[in-house]
Amino acid sequence: MAAQCPQAFRILDTEDFHSLRLARQAAAKQKRPFELTDLYSDTAKRELASMYRCDLTLIISEFEMQLLEKQFKMPQEMFFYLPFVTDLSTAFQKPFMPYEAKKDFVFIGNFLHEPNWNAVRYLKEEVWSSIRKALPEAKLHIYGAYPPDKLKQLHHEASGFLVHGRAEDALTVLSDARVLLAPIQIGAGIKGKLYEAMLVGTPSVTTTVGAEAMQGDLPWNGYVVDGAQEFIASAISLYTEVAAYEKMQQHGKTLIEARYDGAVFLPALAERILNLRQDLATVRNNNFIGQIMQHNTQRSTEYFSRWITVKNNK
Repeated sequence: MAAQCPQAFRILDTEDFHSLRLARQAAAKQKRPFELTDLYSDTAKRELASMYRCDLTLIISEFEMQLLEKQFKMPQEMFFYLPFVTDLSTAFQKPFMPYEAKKDFVFIGNFLHEPNWNAVRYLKEEVWSSIRKALPEAKLHIYGAYPPDKLKQLHHEASGFLVHGRAEDALTVLSDARVLLAPIQIGAGIKGKLYEAMLVGTPSVTTTVGAEAMQGDLPWNGYVVDGAQEFIASAISLYTEVAAYEKMQQHGKTLIEARYDGAVFLPALAERILNLRQDLATVRNNNFIGQIMQHNTQRSTEYFSRWITVKNNK
C-alpha cells in the first residue's frame, strides 16, 4: 500500500497496548507480579515496528504513552492521545436512576477477551460468596458475548450468580444495576465497561489495573482497591450506603466531563492530521527508523511476490 500510495497518511489506532496486556496475562498465569521487563517480547517488537512504520499512532491511555516514551524511548511526536470521546451535549440529558430504583450487581464484557474471563473467575472464586453472605437478597448478573462453556457452568441460581450471555443493550443493563463489579487483574487500555457505567450513573468497584489512566487526579465513582477483602468490603459499602451513592454518581459525571470531552479531542486530532498533510516529508524524515522499517518491509514483500510468481509459472 505504501508503495502504491506513498503520500497517503498511515495512522494506527492501537485501542490498547497489546504487549502490555499479554505480558500481564503471562505473569498472572505464572502466578507472579508483572514486571516491566516482561514487556520485551516478540509481540512488542512487532507492535512497536508497526508504530514506527506509521505517520501517527493513536494511544488511548496516558499510562501507555508514558511506557512507550520512557521504557521504549519512542519520540513523543509519533503519538496522539485519544481516549474515549463523548458528546457532552447529549450524554447526560436524562437524570440518573436513583439509588432505590436500582438493584443487584453486574459485570459485562466480551468473553473472547481473556481479562474478562479472568475477572469473572475472580468474582466467583474470591469475592462473591462473602458479598452474598452479607447481602443475601443481592444477585450478580454476568453479561457478555461469546460466553465459553466454562463460564456457563458457573451459573448458580441458589447463590445468585447468574450468567446471561450477550446483553441486548449494554447501557440498559449497566443502568439498571446498582453497582458494577470489575476486578480487572490483567489488561491494558481504558475499560469500556467502567466508562459506560459512569455515563449511566452506576458506581463501580474496580482495581488499579481497571482504573488505570482513567481518572487522573479526580475521585473515582466508587472504589479502586486490589485485595480481595478490600474489594468485598467496598462492594458491600457502595451497595448499602445511600448517602454516598449520589455523590459517587456525580464523581463519574465529573470524570466524563473533564477527561472524555469530544469537543476537546476531536478538533485537536483534526489539527494534528492537517499539520501532517502540510509537512509530511519532514515528519517522515524525523522518523528515519520508520523509513528503514518501511523500506525493509517493501523489499521483503517484493521478493516474496516474485518467488510466488516464479513458483506458479513452473
